Amino acid sequence: RNFGAVALGGAEPDDGWEGGGAVYGRTADDSADFLAYLKRRDTSDYEAGNGEVQSNTASEQTSGLVKGNWRVAPLHQLSIGWLGLKDEGVRYPRPHMIGFPGSDVPMPQKLDQSTWNAAWRYDGDGRLPGFELEAFYDDVKNERTNGGAVPVFGKPPGYTFGERLETAGANLL
Repeated sequence: RNFGAVALGGAEPDDGWEGGGAVYGRTADDSADFLAYLKRRDTSDYEAGNGEVQSNTASEQTSGLVKGNWRVAPLHQLSIGWLGLKDEGVRYPRPHMIGFPGSDVPMPQKLDQSTWNAAWRYDGDGRLPGFELEAFYDDVKNERTNGGAVPVFGKPPGYTFGERLETAGANLL
């Protein structure tokens, strides 16, 4: 098919829901194609198998993807893409470190990730070998705010911790 779409939705037993959809298409001569996707998911604190509610496990998540390809000329193709994710909820900063000071203080958290990539591919013609040159950029930001009444990791209540990781590079294959 040259064009299509899909919608999705659902409910989860712990008062959660999700919804989203995707569209895709290509030109009749196959010289270009695309895909776009978006999804939203909200969940409440989940209930363990023994019936106990696990506090601070609820989240609000949004994710998306856009990708396109263009066959510029015979043996040459350009591609570009983006992938994004946002996740918000109240979490424990170090849930795996039982007994570590501050590991059990609930903290509102926001995670934001965005990844971009672009590529040029040459398929080779017998005289020259094929190759692909890809460039990428990834940006991840995470913020947590001390929501407790006591200092955590030496920082006062209300203090916002944050990390940011940016990565860029290129690959020649």
